[in-house]
Amino acid sequence: MKLNWEEQKNSKPAGSTAATTCTVYHAECSNSANKSVVSAIDQCIDKALDLLSINVVDESRYLMFEWDKAHSTLTIAVTDHTKANDSEHVVRCIMSGLYKEMQSIRDLSPSDCDEKMNAYSFDVKYSINNYLTTCSEFLRYSLIAAFHSDSRDKSILV
Repeated sequence: MKLNWEEQKNSKPAGSTAATTCTVYHAECSNSANKSVVSAIDQCIDKALDLLSINVVDESRYLMFEWDKAHSTLTIAVTDHTKANDSEHVVRCIMSGLYKEMQSIRDLSPSDCDEKMNAYSFDVKYSINNYLTTCSEFLRYSLIAAFHSDSRDKSILV
């Protein structure tokens, strides 16, 4: 399954010292099968890596992977040491197949849904780590790969 990327101009949050707008490269993975999700994650990383040459500046420190458990969305951005000022180009993929699966589980059992969402967070982090371990393009840059599924101040190294 190949992701179809769309570009969307967004405003950056107030207080950001970077440009006032950013470009979000947006895609959707409608399949919830593990193989499709892993492929979508890999394609998101590839897209983010393709943008490194224009995203990395002197202040860049992290390649931030953000997993929104509630909405099954992966966002990737280059950010500075404060984790507050993102790059001009951001990659985002909505895993709508996973989201629908989570919604159906939530309707049956909220505790099972929480457990499943945490398991998916672990799997997403594992897939990112697995991919970056052998990725020569990422290793060309002096960036730290970080991941979170709650908030940036609770991010961990990939």
